[in-house]
Amino acid sequence: MQDRIEITFLGHATTLIDTPQGVVLTDPHLGRRMFWWRRHKALGPLPGSLPGLAAVLVSHGHLDHLDIESFKYIPSNVPVIVPPKLGALLHRFINNPVVECAHWTPHPLREGLQILPVPVRHPGGRLLPGWRYPNVSAYLITAGDRRIYFAGDTAYGTHFREVGHLHAIDVALLPLTTILPARLHLGRSLTPLELLQAFLDLKAGHAIPIHWGSFGWASAWERKLARLRRFAEERQCVDRLHMIEPGAAWGIS
Repeated sequence: MQDRIEITFLGHATTLIDTPQGVVLTDPHLGRRMFWWRRHKALGPLPGSLPGLAAVLVSHGHLDHLDIESFKYIPSNVPVIVPPKLGALLHRFINNPVVECAHWTPHPLREGLQILPVPVRHPGGRLLPGWRYPNVSAYLITAGDRRIYFAGDTAYGTHFREVGHLHAIDVALLPLTTILPARLHLGRSLTPLELLQAFLDLKAGHAIPIHWGSFGWASAWERKLARLRRFAEERQCVDRLHMIEPGAAWGIS
């Protein structure tokens, strides 16, 4: 159908959001390794055959969300939207047009396609050179009459309720962080119960957990996905929660 949106979960926080108005890539990490972890499932031929992109969205400068090497697969004419001050880092390595956008400042890409950065709770920063580039954003993608919320990485907070009050969201991409044990999250990421509550706060029609399945310990994310499903069953919204594996796609018409 002409108004169908298809979301492919490539792994971690990297997704392809395919809309009739254009294709958006989020937090590109297309490499085989992140820190000392190898990717659990190969991406296959996709990095060399990305579809034509309308934009790349970068939520923050952490290495697992902004992998500079991945830009070799992205044409240099594709705009990259980043939080304020992160452009100084990217300009050192890529030739793409880099657009720094403050929270609540809409950025139109083309007719019917708009990006709105919104607040989240997450410590940004890049270790080298120095601890710099601290700003972090989530993004609300408006494509025609559809809205997709991409959280990047975030702890739980009132920002979900704020966005859900202002905008009708069709699909929310929310991070279920499974790399670190829960006791080390330190208010940086979403537990299964917090992810479900964020989904309900946003009043989204559907949710897709991201940030799992590519790097880290499989036993950790299997436990957390099971807990998330159980919580969703208790809240009677499990049919709106789509736990697709890396490499898989889900669509809405």
